[in-house]
Amino acid sequence: MITSRNFPASYFDGKSARKFAANVAVSRQGLLVSISGAEARLWPYGSLRLAQGDQNPPLHLEHLVAGGDETCPEILVVDHPDFPMILQEAAPSVLKLPPRSAIGRITRLLTL
Repeated sequence: MITSRNFPASYFDGKSARKFAANVAVSRQGLLVSISGAEARLWPYGSLRLAQGDQNPPLHLEHLVAGGDETCPEILVVDHPDFPMILQEAAPSVLKLPPRSAIGRITRLLTL
C-alpha cells in the first residue's frame, strides 16, 4: 500500500551548496516534492536514481531533468526509517532492493 504521508527532506538544487527544507510524498507517478513551502512538483520515478549505493537512511536521490546537466542534478535527502520501504513499494526500480527473504538469507550468512 502506498502512503500519502509526507516526509521531511533536504533539497539541493545542483547549482549552489545551499540546503533547502523540503517535504516529499510518494505517489503512483513519482515523488511529490515541496520545497520551502512552495507548490509540490512531481519527480517521475523514471527521472530518479539513487545517488549513493546504500539504501539505508539517509537516502540520497538524484532527479535528472530531461535535457538538463546530468553532472548537476537536483538532490533530495530523506532521513526517515520508513521512506526506503515505502519508496521500494511504489517504485522497485529506483532502489532495486532484493526480496525480504534474500535479505534475511544474506544477513544470516554474514552473521555466521
